[in-house]
Amino acid sequence: MHRHGNAGHRSGKGKPFTSRIVLELRRSAGLPSHGDRLRARGLLTLPEIAAQLGVHASTIKAWRRAGLLTAHRANDKNVPLFDPPAPGDPRLVKRQGSKLTRRAAAVPVPASPQPGPAPPAKRTA
Repeated sequence: MHRHGNAGHRSGKGKPFTSRIVLELRRSAGLPSHGDRLRARGLLTLPEIAAQLGVHASTIKAWRRAGLLTAHRANDKNVPLFDPPAPGDPRLVKRQGSKLTRRAAAVPVPASPQPGPAPPAKRTA
């Protein structure tokens, strides 16, 4: 079983945290799973992104391997959740015979900006 004790954290009984302990703590506290948090951020499953782009799931997997799409591991079973594609990204069009390495080198269309911290105010003297 995978252990989460790398940071030196221990249970109340002095034992290292295991995946099972973390799962039980998360469930008893009513906390969402990692996959649930990713879904809440808008990440898509393989069938969802394939349907959105109008391609087969194997095409999505190939585009991920080529670096055209990014995915995050949702759980310990390596289920991927994909970042939503940028609207109008010309690389994400199925073109038989077009080398993926050439498309991956192309500059992607930027996605809509994610809300983040405001830039620091400029000081005037």
